[in-house]
Amino acid sequence: MTHGLLRYSQELPPGFEDKDNPEKKGIKIYGDLILWFQIIDMAKEKKLPVILVTNETKKDWWWKPPSSKQIGPRPELISEFNRNTKEIFYMYALDKFLMYSNKYLKTSIKKEYIEEVEEHRTEEESKAQEIEDLRQSAFSHYLEQQENMKKLISPAIADYLMQQENMKKLISPAFADYLVQQENMKKLISPAFADYLVQQENMKKLISPAFADYLVQQENMKKLISPAFADYLVQQENMKKLISPALTCYTKQQESIKKSLLPDMSETAKPKKTLRSLKSSRKLDEKAGEKNSKND
Repeated sequence: MTHGLLRYSQELPPGFEDKDNPEKKGIKIYGDLILWFQIIDMAKEKKLPVILVTNETKKDWWWKPPSSKQIGPRPELISEFNRNTKEIFYMYALDKFLMYSNKYLKTSIKKEYIEEVEEHRTEEESKAQEIEDLRQSAFSHYLEQQENMKKLISPAIADYLMQQENMKKLISPAFADYLVQQENMKKLISPAFADYLVQQENMKKLISPAFADYLVQQENMKKLISPAFADYLVQQENMKKLISPALTCYTKQQESIKKSLLPDMSETAKPKKTLRSLKSSRKLDEKAGEKNSKND
């Protein structure tokens, strides 16, 4: 199929007219080309010339110069056949073949039959020519429309290009002024930025030794603190080991003291007089004493 597409794109016969045939889809567009390859293979095998009799009327088989009758097979077919087989290729329409058969082979085919076949071929050629004329007319009409479109579009394009040129003339001075301003800004900023970079570099030179010294001090501090801290942790662990038994003993002693100090709830179950009830009874006794003294 790739080989067929390549041939059709270059309009190498036969079959390239079938690529635009709406009735042929897929591999069917390569029918004529497959037949042609089979004819070549048969001629190579048999080592004989070939006579092809066909009712085909398309120009991808026949050589028909403009304003002229059909002459014979296309020269490309004759050349390709001879190049591959070293033999001669002949191609005839059916009515022509029958006519030459009567003339050279002394056959007795009726003239009426030959005329009928020729008439049919002529009709087919006329239809093919009509289709070709319609195609050429449509193509000419398309070219004419394209030309008219160019005539309509060209002034608009010319006007657009003129507007673009005028826009450039307006923009160019402003853009040039902008570039000058940018250059001046660079000249102003560059020294200040260069001075800033110098200051940053000097700052690095000042800070770097101090920071390096700080890191050294931190490292030395770690070396000093780490053993002391490790020793502190060991002492804490040892202190826990010493304190834990004493704390346990202390807790048990506290629990024993609580149990010994708590009174027996059975002996203290009797109700006790409150401070208010005691004061009330005292007042009643005083009043009773006063009454007795008056009566005396």
